[in-house]
Amino acid sequence: MIVQANAGVPMLPIQGVFMFLALIPIMLVESIILRWRLALNWKESIKGGVIANLVSTIAGMPLSWGFMFIFTVIAYTLESEYNFSWDSPVMMAIYFIFTSAWLAPYEGHYAWLIPMALIIMLIPAYFCLFGLNIGFVNTSGKTNPRT
Repeated sequence: MIVQANAGVPMLPIQGVFMFLALIPIMLVESIILRWRLALNWKESIKGGVIANLVSTIAGMPLSWGFMFIFTVIAYTLESEYNFSWDSPVMMAIYFIFTSAWLAPYEGHYAWLIPMALIIMLIPAYFCLFGLNIGFVNTSGKTNPRT
């Protein structure tokens, strides 16, 4: 019996580190925008920006990763169960996009695979975090923007 430890690289922990590092400047910019657009004082705008971004990041990061992980499972299932071929260059690019949530074990190629997967993962993360953030801000208080 041969046992291999080739489970690949889950991108959620790697993506999470970068997203939490980006939170501070994002919260600062959004607090300034909230203060300007909703005529809030600094305390209210900072509180709103911090809470909205923490909630949207903590909830949205796993949601966006889970969304992409569904495509990863589909791609791996097509390959293993149905002998689907990913051999052409276009199909290999599609396969990489589909499997960006959990990279296959390609030793020696992680130097470019991980940054590319992080870039691809930004797309669903943007839509998920933006939607959650807007939803939170719209339901959390003032709704009369400056005109």
